[in-house]
Amino acid sequence: MDIEKIGVSSLENYFANFGWIKPFFDTNDKTPSWDGYMILYSKDNGYKKENIKAKIDVQIKSQMVDSFSESTKKYLFEKSDLTNYMKNNGIVLFVIEIEKELKSINRNIKFFYELLTPIELNNILKKDKKIKGKKSVLLREMKVGNPDSLYRELLDFHIDCKKQSYNYEINPILMNKVDSLSFSFTSNERDFFSDLFKRNHFLYGKISNSFIPVSNGRIKINSISREIEHKVIINKNVYFESIDVTIDNEENIIYNIFDCVEINSSQGSLNYTAKGTISQIIKCYEFLSDLKKYGECLIGDNQIEVNYLNGIN
Repeated sequence: MDIEKIGVSSLENYFANFGWIKPFFDTNDKTPSWDGYMILYSKDNGYKKENIKAKIDVQIKSQMVDSFSESTKKYLFEKSDLTNYMKNNGIVLFVIEIEKELKSINRNIKFFYELLTPIELNNILKKDKKIKGKKSVLLREMKVGNPDSLYRELLDFHIDCKKQSYNYEINPILMNKVDSLSFSFTSNERDFFSDLFKRNHFLYGKISNSFIPVSNGRIKINSISREIEHKVIINKNVYFESIDVTIDNEENIIYNIFDCVEINSSQGSLNYTAKGTISQIIKCYEFLSDLKKYGECLIGDNQIEVNYLNGIN
């Protein structure tokens, strides 16, 4: 039984259902370090050369198991291979578990994967330098029911690899020249907050028209905030012309006024702390008195009901 061929063909069959990712995998194991690549195309436009978005290198390992690993899996990879990936714009690693026991016509299979950019590969190679030959890599279970999410993740991985192609070590001298910080990710309207909060992102600094990595790994976004020009109204009385809005990683929408009034519209709760200037405290007190009386306010076009007021007597 050729374990590698079973694993590779199962992965090819999975991607064949996408319509916008085309695999070019090797099964003869003659290519050093790599096992082929994937081409990502613009969605819904077919496999045409003009629709190519990215070319991503892969390494595929297959193994027979008595029972599947759970949501993560560790696997040993050759240090020389990982070094090659670091110097050549990253790698997508696949480890395919194949159950030994044949329970049906087709064997049960489970995919694990990890997307490693040059910075992440450099971090792995720097760990335990005394250990020669191989390095342990932690992989995640690949959720086969959500191919669109994987496609977006692969696109972002390709962009990160290009930005890190010559910058897999943080340069303290360049850090002092950074004008601004930013991160980016691929998403859509439906999955925006899921992609923002559930995936981790690399932070980059802008120098002139180029970007350099400023984080030695991915960062987790817990919330985003901005000031918006929405009137805050109770019973036709306008109390504020603008308000700070925060969305956290549980997708709660939180409105903040002068850092003393915090309204969680998702939970219908309010917290109050007396701070700020005298005029701000007085304004907040007038607002809270009406809010306690009417139990709701209008923020922009959104009617917010408040059922629980913490810190209000």
